[in-house]
Amino acid sequence: MSKDTRNYREELRSILNSLADSLEHASDEAVMSELHESGEDPELRAKSVRTAFETAFKRFKQKKLKEAQLKYKSSVLKIRELEQIVPQTIADLRVSLAAFFNTQPHWKTQLLTAQCREFKDLTDTDIRSLVKQLKILGAWKDVSGNCTENV
Repeated sequence: MSKDTRNYREELRSILNSLADSLEHASDEAVMSELHESGEDPELRAKSVRTAFETAFKRFKQKKLKEAQLKYKSSVLKIRELEQIVPQTIADLRVSLAAFFNTQPHWKTQLLTAQCREFKDLTDTDIRSLVKQLKILGAWKDVSGNCTENV
């Protein structure tokens, strides 16, 4: 970039600040006189300015809300996509999950409670839920194949 690149944002800020300063130092009579000379209704102009400020303020306050809503929708879509990638049969899932726990045992201790320490005691719903949770966390790797765990 060249050294002579104009900073339009800064120029606009400077113009608006100068305009605000001139309005701040102008008397009410001078402002009213100027409005009447231009043929504008002061009440209508005040209402227009008030509405513009209210709209800008509302938009500013809702910016983070809109960002959060977009992030939420994105997360929901991602979770729904992950739910559709589950293997066909529960038997395949059990084998894959057992192999996964054999290759990454730290997940087994974190996800299986004292109530379900025995892998074979997990219900079909529990198996599907564990796989979904691992996918959502980004930890699931389908490591189908040899598995020493008793499923």
